[in-house]
Amino acid sequence: MTFRFTAEATHQGDFMGIPPTAKRVKFSGIVIHRVENGRFAESWNEIDLLGIRQQLTSQ
Repeated sequence: MTFRFTAEATHQGDFMGIPPTAKRVKFSGIVIHRVENGRFAESWNEIDLLGIRQQLTSQ
């Protein structure tokens, strides 16, 4: 099973060494689940952390 998502959030806590800015950020990612016998056996997640960081450090 594979899911692609987009989300929005407000930066309220430390993120990758960047103190809270109260900026709104938009980001996307993908989640892949390997299912075995009807149960989740493994899961992988990928989120655009560079995009979030760029939004937080831009003027």
